[in-house]
Amino acid sequence: MPSAWPTSFGLDHCSVYSLGVAIWDAKGSGEPARCSALGVLPWELDDSAGGSVPYGGPLSGSGSIHLYGSFLVSRHPSDTIHFDLQQKSIVSVVVSESTRSNMGTSLTTIGGNSIAPMVTQESYFIDSFISTYVVNSAEYLLNLTHTLSSYDQCPSYQLQIDIKPVALIANDVACPIGGQATLPSSPPPFYNFHNGLWMMGETIESFIPSSALDVPGGFSYLVTFNTSRAAFLRASFGFNSLASFFSIALVQYTTNNGVKTVGRVTPSEWMPQQTLDGSTTVTQTIDYSIQAGMYALNITAPNLNLAGLFGGRVCVPFVYGLAIVPGNSLIPSIAKVNPVGAINLNPASQLSITVTFSTDLYTNRNQSIWSNVPALLQAMTLVGTDGTVVHPTGAQPTDTMGRSWRLDFGPNTLTPATSYQLKVTPTTLFDYVGNEVVVFSRYVYTIIDTSCNDHGTFQ
Repeated sequence: MPSAWPTSFGLDHCSVYSLGVAIWDAKGSGEPARCSALGVLPWELDDSAGGSVPYGGPLSGSGSIHLYGSFLVSRHPSDTIHFDLQQKSIVSVVVSESTRSNMGTSLTTIGGNSIAPMVTQESYFIDSFISTYVVNSAEYLLNLTHTLSSYDQCPSYQLQIDIKPVALIANDVACPIGGQATLPSSPPPFYNFHNGLWMMGETIESFIPSSALDVPGGFSYLVTFNTSRAAFLRASFGFNSLASFFSIALVQYTTNNGVKTVGRVTPSEWMPQQTLDGSTTVTQTIDYSIQAGMYALNITAPNLNLAGLFGGRVCVPFVYGLAIVPGNSLIPSIAKVNPVGAINLNPASQLSITVTFSTDLYTNRNQSIWSNVPALLQAMTLVGTDGTVVHPTGAQPTDTMGRSWRLDFGPNTLTPATSYQLKVTPTTLFDYVGNEVVVFSRYVYTIIDTSCNDHGTFQ
């Protein structure tokens, strides 16, 4: 028989526990979903009592916030978030839906005046969208609307809100002294990515000056390529949604009776960034299987008069990645990374990278990664340009299947003025039949030079 609970340990004590609650209709179909893992939408961003603390709030003393969370779609047709801004600011809202719920957003003053977005775009295929607003000092309500045909399996969405004063953003996008902008190669170069397998693609961390964006018709840039057989394409473009707005689309060229036509062929997805450390806030991604033919990745940006908005010439940062893998896209691999790359990272802050694999993970054919998380920590690495290898200090699953993991690289584990590439140590991770997991794309994270090129000290 179990022994009785002790009446005293000699000291006051606390028992640590976690509680999860799953409630579902017994008449409904399917397995019960764990709704307790989803958050309650904050109602106030101005103070810590408004429910925003677990997600990055409240607003800082400077009037800035990066809020991110996964929330349950409420049974009400709309929800509101209140905040009070003391100076001219930019508000960026990104929504990525896990359940088709026809979500929308609008911004109004507390008096009911509607604020038109500076720019907005929606992905109809993936149910994600982004809206950016320029606002003056006032009280505001962010309104989120949604409709559901049913309320099964915990309908949810990911929400990201970024707010920052225009004056502070202008400092973030100041042009580097003597810096040279680098645009993607067209066509992309070839390189050996795994055991003699070749692919096209590259990764670039750079910037685009406002003089190239503030032009009639906006900015447009094509990365063209040919493939002689079926291939799998993975493209990403990360940028600062408070200072710019970019969009990527894959187009295919076809010729009929000597006439070349262009057709858009892709769905794309807006990916919020759970952690904000560096120069980008959001990434648009494309994952698509293509047939033999001629294609172009079209990178566009509207004319937002950035020089007028920020009071002079600015340079907006971006992180670009492209991988075109010939043949079978079913090779076990890293399917998605968030963020896909970053620049100007603070070495004193923790870097969290969420990695989603295309398959269930095994350390060998018999042992699932669920039963050997330390093996995952040893398998995943950031490899620096100086040759150093850094393993995550922690890993947490972000789904119930064990395919998506948040990898944490603790403060001061990455070296200043160094770039790191995300890699999988060879012969460490496999699918269920023993095929080795590979990395198609290059995911690069660059740490800021804290010596300021020997001209001071980074604070």
